[in-house]
Amino acid sequence: MRPALTIDSLASFRLSEDGGYLVVDARSGSSVALHCSVMHELIAALAHAIACSERIRKKNRAAKFTMHCAGWEVALDADGTGALILSFVLQGGAQLSFRIRRESALQIHEVIGAATGQSLPAIGDAPIQ
Repeated sequence: MRPALTIDSLASFRLSEDGGYLVVDARSGSSVALHCSVMHELIAALAHAIACSERIRKKNRAAKFTMHCAGWEVALDADGTGALILSFVLQGGAQLSFRIRRESALQIHEVIGAATGQSLPAIGDAPIQ
């Protein structure tokens, strides 16, 4: 394994002028520039790593990592596929958006209704318990 650049505190991060790189500056003076193609992979990798880290550090395999949601929005996908875009605004202003099929949105609606006690989803004439 190659030696790793250790960053334990961030000074700043910014996009390059052309938008092609995310430049991360460490307080130690080191910087890393990540190409935009890596940024998409990095989102999934970071979420997974944070969740695993939480479970390891808390010695609880069932621990879940959650982020506080400051706001949310639902919109139709602009490409005309009929998909829905669920966007969540995190503390600090970052936004995460997910594209889902309309059929999935109906299932999510039913599950949230059941979880909050607002409604029980039904199969045929019988509610799901």
